[in-house]
Amino acid sequence: MADAILRVRLVAPSEALLALLKSEGPDLGCGAPRVSPDGTAAVDAYLTEAQRKRLEKEHPRVKQTVLGDATAVGQERQAEVGKGDRFQGGKVRPTGAGKKVPR
Repeated sequence: MADAILRVRLVAPSEALLALLKSEGPDLGCGAPRVSPDGTAAVDAYLTEAQRKRLEKEHPRVKQTVLGDATAVGQERQAEVGKGDRFQGGKVRPTGAGKKVPR
């Protein structure tokens, strides 16, 4: 099994965080850095434990806070997904706000 992916908040002076983002290119999901009036920037990144430790050594000005195990959260969400065919092989029509548009 692959290493677990952690959700980690990275906080640093904006130039230090920008340097990390440019050199390392971590996965930010759909997020973007947020800059405070005091010049501090923060962003949530998705990292393995090995990546997190390496960044901690190579970018000491960037404070890291582990927010959770994104892999475990994803597995929990997958447990909520149904396993059956709710349309019974095309015999049951989908319902909802959608609209079928001719091609």
